[in-house]
Amino acid sequence: MSMQKLKDILEKEPKESHWWDLVRAVSSYPESQQDEALTYAEERLEHWPDAWRQAGFSELDWVTSKSGQAHPAWPLVRSLYKELDLQQLSSQAQHNDVSQLTELTLDALGHCDDLSMFQAFTQLKVLRLVCGSYPSDLSGLTPLSTLEEIELDCTTEVDSFAPLSTLPSLKHLRLVEAPLRSLSALAGCVQLVSLKLIDCKKLADIHALEEMKELEEVILYGSPKIENIDSFRNLPKLKKLSLYRCVRLESLEPLASLQGLEELNLSECWKLTHVDELAGLENLRVLYLDGCRELQHLNGLANTPNLEELHITRCRNLTDASGLAELPRLHSIYSSKTPNLRPKPRSARLYGEDNVRVFQAKLQANT
Repeated sequence: MSMQKLKDILEKEPKESHWWDLVRAVSSYPESQQDEALTYAEERLEHWPDAWRQAGFSELDWVTSKSGQAHPAWPLVRSLYKELDLQQLSSQAQHNDVSQLTELTLDALGHCDDLSMFQAFTQLKVLRLVCGSYPSDLSGLTPLSTLEEIELDCTTEVDSFAPLSTLPSLKHLRLVEAPLRSLSALAGCVQLVSLKLIDCKKLADIHALEEMKELEEVILYGSPKIENIDSFRNLPKLKKLSLYRCVRLESLEPLASLQGLEELNLSECWKLTHVDELAGLENLRVLYLDGCRELQHLNGLANTPNLEELHITRCRNLTDASGLAELPRLHSIYSSKTPNLRPKPRSARLYGEDNVRVFQAKLQANT
């Protein structure tokens, strides 16, 4: 069996892309020869130049095939992980072993039941498990007291999110498809600055947000069961909020006190008929109301003097935009597929102050 293709890669001038060339080369061998190819590569890991080690480890990954089975090259990756974890590297360039890494992104881990392997990363601040990584038990992360940011793209199999509440430094959390019905398991995440929950379709109870008073950004994207948003009254530092597709939401009254709010996404909130509760949000700059099918008027925006950008596409019942007539900083209005708006903007996409002022003059003349 010829190992020439592996040898050719290992003898190249080191580049970060060559790490993945090696992974692909190993997996290209017939299945009956892959063990031998892996052994050949693993035996030569210790001879890799410093740049190869660093490039390989910065791209540490477990990859899966289309069938969802472990990629045939994964033992090679794991071998590199174990070597850097367990050995005290001698040269100055290699002193940055796993215990010194601060940021790690893993792609396609597959069904990962044990995250305790990350306990060797004692200085880790950012951990991302993305694109086909399915952790089930998060308790292995609890010793990582330095973690500040966690991104978990596939969390449908997680039994409990409570371990995240034990991380004292956690400031940024992003969960996708989490089977959460309430946020009570995250109530201990009191240092959070940013919380992003994407397509958490079972989520209904968000009262635990009241405990997270440091929050500046909350993204609740695609949680159609949310109705009660009273907890936002107690988030004085909030600057960015998305309630996208909260289709049961009828009242925005709890948002009226959020004087620091700068960007608000209420798109696809089907039951909203008005936005009067937003009057007085003096720092609001960007507002999304796309797909608010029952929205009838924008009178509440007359007292949002710093509004710059407004999205009102697909608002089929919106007829009255007179609340925009006197807004001095408004420079962009997006209104495509909003057929009943009168007077109609010259274009469904108004860019620039000059174009917006023409529309505002029409609104003033129409009142």
